[in-house]
Amino acid sequence: MSAMNAAEQLAAIMKPKNKYHAHGFRDRDGDWWDSGAEYQYWLKLVDRERHGEITLLERQWEVEIIPAFVDTWGRRHPARSIRVDFRYVETSTGFIFAEDCKGMVTRDAALRWELAQSLYSERKDMRWRLIDSKTLAPVGTRTVA
Repeated sequence: MSAMNAAEQLAAIMKPKNKYHAHGFRDRDGDWWDSGAEYQYWLKLVDRERHGEITLLERQWEVEIIPAFVDTWGRRHPARSIRVDFRYVETSTGFIFAEDCKGMVTRDAALRWELAQSLYSERKDMRWRLIDSKTLAPVGTRTVA
């Protein structure tokens, strides 16, 4: 075994783990999920769609939060965006829901989420919610057992 090969093997063993302990995986269809909780919530939404409670369900909706621009020095900056886990229309109200599953809401994630909301603040038919990955309920709400 060469020294380079041993170093590569060591690097693979020492691969850093996700600091929030989420384990991503691919489902039977080959779709990537960042966590089991995100996948479980998706299945819940698919069931709601099947029962006619929601429509136009989609995953990984891309929201541009900063458009591309050229600064005062002439440097080009690319557009920046976030991907919202789920977007759908609630049939009974007509509200559009944008939801993101989070096990832990970091300061940066909260800032990006608020920025995205502010860009859509004129849309009175839109609701933004963070979903707690432990309870699969909107953050700040309680579920009755």
